[in-house]
Amino acid sequence: MRLVFKGAVDDSPLLIVIGVANLLPGTSARNVAANVTLVREGAGAFYSTQGDDKCALDEVRQEPVDGRAGRYRVSARGYCTQPARALGASDAGSVLVTRFDVSALVDYPQD
Repeated sequence: MRLVFKGAVDDSPLLIVIGVANLLPGTSARNVAANVTLVREGAGAFYSTQGDDKCALDEVRQEPVDGRAGRYRVSARGYCTQPARALGASDAGSVLVTRFDVSALVDYPQD
């Protein structure tokens, strides 16, 4: 599952992508591996934890949304133990995301 959030910091567009591995549709779980990527859109700055061994979701809850098969409301609390390092030409800098909470609607493909 990939959760994508768009926002802004100091009027600069920011994209946050949280990749979650090994989570089945509709299941709730604890200690789920995750990868965090931050993109400062327009600035060409990319930061990533580069793998699913540096961040995790303490707890993930998925609740079905009425009226739509395969749609779930996902809420989770996560943390990273290492920073997201810069990617690209300069490869300089890092961002440490210590704790984060997410809430999103997720549509899983239906067979």
